[in-house]
Amino acid sequence: MEHSAPPPAVASNEPMVVHELHVEAHVVVTETHGDARGDAHGDETDGGEHPADATHGDARDVAQTETHGDARAEADATHAAETETQSAETESRGADTETHAAAPHGDDDSTLDATTDEPLVAGSIAHAILEGLTTARPPEVAHAQPTEVAPKPAPEPSHGPLHPGASTEWQNWARELDTARGPKPLAAVERMFVMSYVPLRDAVMRGLAPESAMSSLEGWARSFAGSYREAFEAMRVRGKRPTMVLDVPEAALRIGRLHGARSVQLLLVDGLRFDLGLRVELGLRARLGREAALTERLLLWSALPSTTEMQLELIGRGPEGLKELTAAPESEVPVARGRMAKTPRRVKTGHRELLKLDLVEARLSEPGPPEAARLDALGAEVTEAVAELCEKLPPRTLLFVFGDHGFRLDPQGDGTGALRQGGPRPEEVLVPAFAWLIGGVQ
Repeated sequence: MEHSAPPPAVASNEPMVVHELHVEAHVVVTETHGDARGDAHGDETDGGEHPADATHGDARDVAQTETHGDARAEADATHAAETETQSAETESRGADTETHAAAPHGDDDSTLDATTDEPLVAGSIAHAILEGLTTARPPEVAHAQPTEVAPKPAPEPSHGPLHPGASTEWQNWARELDTARGPKPLAAVERMFVMSYVPLRDAVMRGLAPESAMSSLEGWARSFAGSYREAFEAMRVRGKRPTMVLDVPEAALRIGRLHGARSVQLLLVDGLRFDLGLRVELGLRARLGREAALTERLLLWSALPSTTEMQLELIGRGPEGLKELTAAPESEVPVARGRMAKTPRRVKTGHRELLKLDLVEARLSEPGPPEAARLDALGAEVTEAVAELCEKLPPRTLLFVFGDHGFRLDPQGDGTGALRQGGPRPEEVLVPAFAWLIGGVQ
């Protein structure tokens, strides 16, 4: 997926803010939920979903395009003329986007696209960004009959930094966070979080960057938190927003159709923070080998308060629930403890059913070791639990693994305290999602 380049930063004495995201985000986003929502209308994404049964949709159009490539090569001059016309229209749209991006920001909503009520999508930009933090590429998905592959032994967990060049690159990351000033497009905020904030925090926690770099992290995090708290109320009313946890059912259904999955299974990992999700992704790549293919990654935003209760309620209600829900749910979602925390359990929200893994929430409910070591060990545990589930699923099942919210681990003595959650800081709000296609991989 290609994305327009974000506009250059404007020098200012004001701190970086993201409260403009509902106005400016559309100039850097190249797709909306429109197609996915149209395909998913009336469907339910739960344990028995069968997205491949659909007879219409973008996925079939894509498949037909690839299948009839030779026939298109023999198209007549009329078809070629139509193609040139479409290219001209595309260039025209690109020029319009550049015009909007260059336009100065004002106090009104003149740059807001009022022709649609569909939310804006920018979370999928993480699909490209994450390649900067992970070196291994996913195997290609085969649309032929799945083949039996001998399981590989579980590898030893890696305890290195998330970015191999952390000891030398940390200064660049700190500099980017320090110089972030003025309104930023949504894609730019996501990029700074993934490419600078996350690896810099990991480097500091591992002692690869000095403690002084924490000031860069804290400054950016405070600015993000204040801006998102303010922006969230506006997003609820206006409907212009990034891809959120509540969009998971429709996103999973769309991806399942695109990759020819026979069924879709949602797996909510309670408290799967973004950097913890990276550890799990790398672990699953090594653990599953060619038994599963990572087909897509997403960066999701949690609604406020960033708690499990709020995210589950909105998943059950759907996108309209964001406008209707004026207060956080009062009932608490139970968390499995002990050995039961390693086993995903079925939960129901609204008319949807999904699996929920409580391992992260259970392990972090009490004080523990320093943050980096704690997350490394927890990442290995979550990897094993998800891998065992993958081995039980039938071929060509799309397992959509996602976090509902993140957390904070404050220093306590020589280690860290129990997790804190529910706030608007980036490590609490921004969470990962991974779509794994089981079997049929070559």
